[in-house]
Amino acid sequence: MVKSIAKILGKNLLVLFILGTLFEIFLIISVYNPRLSQLYPKAVLGMIQYLYVFHTRDSLQMLPECAEYDPDLSYLLKKNNRCKFRGNEFDTVVTSNSLGIRGDEQSLLQPEIAVLGDSFAMGWGVGDKENFPYLLGKLLHKTTVNAAVSSYGTVRELRLLNRIDTSNLKYLIIQYSGNDSEENSDFYRGQFKIMSEEQYRNLQMSYELDGHSSYFPFKYLIHLAKNSWKGLTHRQDSIAEPAINDTDAFLYVLKNGGINLHGIEKIIVFELTNDPTEDSFTHRLKKRIQNEVSPWREKLIVLDASEFIKLEDFYTLDDHLRPRGHERLTEALAKQIEQVSAKGSF
Repeated sequence: MVKSIAKILGKNLLVLFILGTLFEIFLIISVYNPRLSQLYPKAVLGMIQYLYVFHTRDSLQMLPECAEYDPDLSYLLKKNNRCKFRGNEFDTVVTSNSLGIRGDEQSLLQPEIAVLGDSFAMGWGVGDKENFPYLLGKLLHKTTVNAAVSSYGTVRELRLLNRIDTSNLKYLIIQYSGNDSEENSDFYRGQFKIMSEEQYRNLQMSYELDGHSSYFPFKYLIHLAKNSWKGLTHRQDSIAEPAINDTDAFLYVLKNGGINLHGIEKIIVFELTNDPTEDSFTHRLKKRIQNEVSPWREKLIVLDASEFIKLEDFYTLDDHLRPRGHERLTEALAKQIEQVSAKGSF
């Protein structure tokens, strides 16, 4: 009887092992073959995207050869550096200047246009001459500085702007992402802190040990199981602080972020996301500022990027823009700036 049960159990475990191995092979093939993954149903594609974004790709700001600690901003790109940055859908070089941001030294000389943002505006996944800040400056024949850094929120973006010569700045472009809200909300509450160098080093190590760009047996199956378990066990969270409205937090940071708006004619804000909704940050911000009375209100222009950036402009697995997406964004921003200029506002 015992031997019979053990035999049945052994067979079942063997079947589970074989099925698990086959599923893991399917996941590996899918993660490393984006053209195949794009044929999957949305739910399956979402699962593969999760595995790629959180457990496969490198993060530029965590690579020792690409980034370094900064006591006021957490990190910047390594100064005067050329860094190889690859993903499953791109192979690029990221060139930085003496300020530790993407671009050449010329872009730091009294720029007329400054672009703030995170990895989207920095040009994650595209070349030095393919990101929209570079393309915009070239198209308009204006010195343009790409002051966007991967994972920055609005608080650090404005802090970085203070390191740039803004004496000739006329156009301030702010690219917003949904994950900016955490940093902005912390600043709104007076709780924003910069990580220590030790915390940054530990974070770098955790990225390396967590399996980013490395593999161990049943890696993807294990991460899916962990994520599913986390979803089941964290549905009822303990009482948390009340959420801060993301538009309120953004405007608060803009007003109190320590930047001098004198001389800046227009501030152009837009959100980039591969999953736009009717209740997007852009739509809510437009409504929020309708009754706003302040000197900077007349400077603010809110663009709806979903009108010209479509799902096909994003990579299949990586949640960043393809080169074509940067081109479309360049065209839209240039059109906006030219329209304002034609009205005599600049």
